[in-house]
Amino acid sequence: MLFKSSIHLLVYSSVLFIINESTKNFSKRFKRNLSNYEPKCRNQNTPLDQIFDYYNKSQPSRRKRFVLFPEFINFLNDWRYINNPEEIFYWIANFYPNRIDSDYLHYCIEHIIQQINTVIDNDIIIHEASDPGEANFHFQFFDYTKCPMDDIPEATIDNVKILDELFIYPVDLTRKSRYRAHGGIHIIENDRPLSTIKFNMQQTFLHSEDFVYDPIIYTCIEDRNQCEIDLYYVLLHETLHGFGIEVI
Repeated sequence: MLFKSSIHLLVYSSVLFIINESTKNFSKRFKRNLSNYEPKCRNQNTPLDQIFDYYNKSQPSRRKRFVLFPEFINFLNDWRYINNPEEIFYWIANFYPNRIDSDYLHYCIEHIIQQINTVIDNDIIIHEASDPGEANFHFQFFDYTKCPMDDIPEATIDNVKILDELFIYPVDLTRKSRYRAHGGIHIIENDRPLSTIKFNMQQTFLHSEDFVYDPIIYTCIEDRNQCEIDLYYVLLHETLHGFGIEVI
């Protein structure tokens, strides 16, 4: 009986050990995955989101290529820079919910895809992603000149997760490069296109009451890079860039 009890105790202890180690390993993986999505910034002194002089062939290539004016000419025949998914899993990283309501953003994005579905043969199915790693379309709302962690309480980082780093530029560069809102594609592992749509919260993005009949508002004070912009139509414009489509 003593021998059997010892065996049972050994088995029981082994099972507990395996459970505890599995729990620890899962916990480590879970924490690591969460940390991957924590907001992170990179100070950038050269424009990476828009400006690329395709006449100047001496410029070094860069890891991420966004399909934007005038870069589309470089990738006109490179079909990796077209994002044509059967399903869209989108993720919103809104660091300024006090200025742009996230529920309104969800409504606009889903409405835009519904409108796109009216003119294509096969409807795109749209989902809100469960985390940034699942998303193939990323919508980011931040100030191009400030890391959100440095802009509290105007910005919030509570429960805001992102996949990529946020590029933070000097004020004069954002003005010179007219960084207001941008959309495009970059290539990640296995040549998979990932679409990113960015909004510079130095601007004032206005809500539309009617997506059909309201005029598109786009007025700017150029020397300050401050604009009043119709949010829905800018979302539409930049989302089309996210598909690899050039729109004026």
